[in-house]
Amino acid sequence: MRRAHEAGEQPVNCVGVRAGESAARSKLAEREVSPSLDCLVWRPILRWSERDVIDRIKRAGVAPNPLYLRGASRVGCWPCIMANKSEIRRIADTDDRRIQAIEVLERVVGDRAEARAEAKGATLNNRPWLFQSPRERDGGYPTVPIREIVRWSRTAHGSDLPDRQMGLPGLNDGCLRWGLCESLPDEEEP
Repeated sequence: MRRAHEAGEQPVNCVGVRAGESAARSKLAEREVSPSLDCLVWRPILRWSERDVIDRIKRAGVAPNPLYLRGASRVGCWPCIMANKSEIRRIADTDDRRIQAIEVLERVVGDRAEARAEAKGATLNNRPWLFQSPRERDGGYPTVPIREIVRWSRTAHGSDLPDRQMGLPGLNDGCLRWGLCESLPDEEEP
């Protein structure tokens, strides 16, 4: 960023978030100066609806991120830590390499956290994991390993019993929900 400032240019951090995605995002300004980034932050689609985004994508003739067409309601991280049960299940059923990659990352981060604690003469009480438990334990929702989240994703709603409908959930997700399936002839159906 310094180089841009020295050249007399003002860097802009353009962020594609929408107010409708969360209560926190609904309070964001479309434009603001970020002291920590030392630049202007611009959120050009902040007030757009999901439908506005899809309509713009269709008008431009651009294919959306393929993860949306596989049923993800959020992308950027695959899976998003805010992913719902059906999205986690879809990823586990169709992309086990991603689940394995998350296991490796959880192991590396956890091992480093333990080493840092030991170097300080402390004990790590809560190993860091990517996802919060869907079940409250000891007055909170602790983080749990990805494989525990995958097991939960394969249970029936509101139960710890396995779901008997083992097909891919969410038929209204992705391209079907937005009417984009026909725009991707080279893409396999979700």
